[in-house]
Amino acid sequence: MARILIVDDEPNYRVLLRACLERAGHEVLDLARGAEVLELACSRKPDAILLDFDLPDSFGPDVCRSLKANAATSSIPVIMVTGRTGEQDRVDCFEAGADDLVGKPFSLRELLLRVRILVQRNGIEPPQGYRLDPAW
Repeated sequence: MARILIVDDEPNYRVLLRACLERAGHEVLDLARGAEVLELACSRKPDAILLDFDLPDSFGPDVCRSLKANAATSSIPVIMVTGRTGEQDRVDCFEAGADDLVGKPFSLRELLLRVRILVQRNGIEPPQGYRLDPAW
């Protein structure tokens, strides 16, 4: 089981992602503000972070850059989740150190697969009986 941190100001996205990740056997933490991410990531040590590009108090790539610059959080995979899919937006995410990027709207199955791949790279195996729900 992996611990996943969701950072998104949209409550509907947080609820949806939480339900899907928990159904897949993960522990889920969530935040609506970017200002709290580094502190929570240092104290709770998530295995991956789903980070929104546009937060009301922060620019997602800046939050990602802070995570990657901190020795305690630099190895945590970050998946940027964004409705902004222009070339410069994608470049901003990857230059900030994002490990992956998913555009909104997204396929839940694909997002869960991307999470699984990134956490497995860090040696965390999926829960027993883990499978992607074909209904997604």
